[in-house]
Amino acid sequence: MSESIWGATSNLAVNQLATLVRENQRSGMVVVEVGVWRGDTAMLWLPIVKAMGGKGVLIDWFRGTPEENALPGTGCPYDPDPLRAELRCHDLTERIVAAGLDDICEIWMTDTRRAARELEDESCDIIFIDADHRYSYVETDILNYRPKIKPGGILCGHDFSGFAMGITDPELVVYGYHSGRHWGVDLAVTEAFGIGGVEGLPDSVWVWKKRF
Repeated sequence: MSESIWGATSNLAVNQLATLVRENQRSGMVVVEVGVWRGDTAMLWLPIVKAMGGKGVLIDWFRGTPEENALPGTGCPYDPDPLRAELRCHDLTERIVAAGLDDICEIWMTDTRRAARELEDESCDIIFIDADHRYSYVETDILNYRPKIKPGGILCGHDFSGFAMGITDPELVVYGYHSGRHWGVDLAVTEAFGIGGVEGLPDSVWVWKKRF
């Protein structure tokens, strides 16, 4: 993996997503990860999906997010260069091929809104949202991907610290990160599902399960 094209970014995988996939595995399952960057998290759950004869979809535009520039050494630092984005996508593709997972995995190099339009409603067993953490983007991703979940399926995401309501500070609402907390995520999740509407799991993961 070429460190120079990824920038100063952490290599932390979200182990809880693999646990969710394992606990909810079923034949032919479809799992989508929205915001994959290096693919560290995907490398944990894709083998489970392959064993079940399923399919994995990885969605990212590989340019990071502006929010992450405020967090040196962590996250996905913003880099709008399209060539470097292509190189990152190629790097991840090679990693998937080397792991023998390319036969069940698709990488969609696009933004999250366009990608959502390509997924059919009620076609996915698990969708994990971990893209742009600013409030308006999380709000839109939840709105766009919630209908894609099958009955009994799971919509979940990362960097959830707890329920939040009544936030009016423009910096928190628009920008979304302050004092070690992703307020944009917390506010968007709370407004979408209500207080107590999602379960909080280790790795700062939130989970909502669609009823049958």
